[in-house]
Amino acid sequence: MDGEVNELIQQLKSNNTLSKEVINNKNEAFELNKEDLEQFVLNSSGKLIKDSMEMITNMKDYVTAGSAADDVHAFSELFKASTHAMEILNKILIQNKRGETSKEVKQMDIDAKQKTSHDQSQQVLISRDDVVKQLMASAHLIDAEIVED
Repeated sequence: MDGEVNELIQQLKSNNTLSKEVINNKNEAFELNKEDLEQFVLNSSGKLIKDSMEMITNMKDYVTAGSAADDVHAFSELFKASTHAMEILNKILIQNKRGETSKEVKQMDIDAKQKTSHDQSQQVLISRDDVVKQLMASAHLIDAEIVED
């Protein structure tokens, strides 16, 4: 029996040590750089959704077995919050895809305009007088007789 008491005392001491470590960790300053904000939001949201999905899976059987109304309400609120968080991440993903697509389309427009302007600059501009002069220079004399009727 003394062994069991000593074991309980040891567990309480270790639990007390863990509690102090948690309290000390809470007092640490939290810093977030502007550059890391997007990654932090994505990581935190992903972890939150993953945790809530695990919780939903764990609670599903309990709630469907006929638990109290408060439990059902808590389950539905958890489900609603998880769904909302997933919708927000989905919107972020769609917005990022739109941004990338928009950049690609703009780049294609720029490339097409550059190609068109390059093709136009290679065209030779020639006047009507120049065309007539070239035709006259390349003309051959033809012997012809004029016959009157």
